[in-house]
Amino acid sequence: MGDTIFSPLYKALLARGVKFKFFHKIDRLSLSDDKTQIDQIDLTRQVEMTDGPYDPFVRVKDLDCWPSEPLWDQLKDGDALCKAGVDFESAWSANPSATTLPSLKRGVDFDDVVLGISIAAIPPLAEELIAARTDWQTMVEKVKTTRTLGAQLWLKKSPEELGWGGGASILTGYAGELDTWADMTDLHVYEDWPQDAYPNNIAYFCGPLEDPEEEPPTTDQDYPARMQQVVRDTTEAW
Repeated sequence: MGDTIFSPLYKALLARGVKFKFFHKIDRLSLSDDKTQIDQIDLTRQVEMTDGPYDPFVRVKDLDCWPSEPLWDQLKDGDALCKAGVDFESAWSANPSATTLPSLKRGVDFDDVVLGISIAAIPPLAEELIAARTDWQTMVEKVKTTRTLGAQLWLKKSPEELGWGGGASILTGYAGELDTWADMTDLHVYEDWPQDAYPNNIAYFCGPLEDPEEEPPTTDQDYPARMQQVVRDTTEAW
């Protein structure tokens, strides 16, 4: 998804003069006095760059690819942040490098806002907006997200050698917990494997993950690790 969809889109916008600011986190959206527009955006800069703008890509077989974690050498104190296990994508991760920035003001710093974020993350950011708009109240109340767990396997034996005769396929409604399988073996030619270790089968699995009875507070910094262990244990058992 990142390499085939977001990379070309990012490059096209970059070529048109769009400025990207990576590693910024929205803290709060505030409304105008008449409650009709976003008037202020409060931000935290998660980390500073070591030199110039952030280049998000790694190169794999002549393709620019999005890595699975930040490119730490481009971040100030990146080695220390990496060793400390800082996760910029997690609300449960402490970040000693975070800096509160001056608020962005409508008419000064921005004219329009596009909020591209999961609906599950909206309520703590947009309390004023939700309180002022019944359609937003209905949306956050009625539209729900589903937690998922996923596992990706690179195997020596091909799908056919393992008994599958249906060709490249996506299958769902299978046995839980990982009830959906996709044969992604066609991707192996784009991956950088040693010649003697090329996989003949790339299998992606996913399924629903049960919600906890109550979401722990963001001060519970062990929560992501506990959930990661649940995913690992569930996958191994399955």
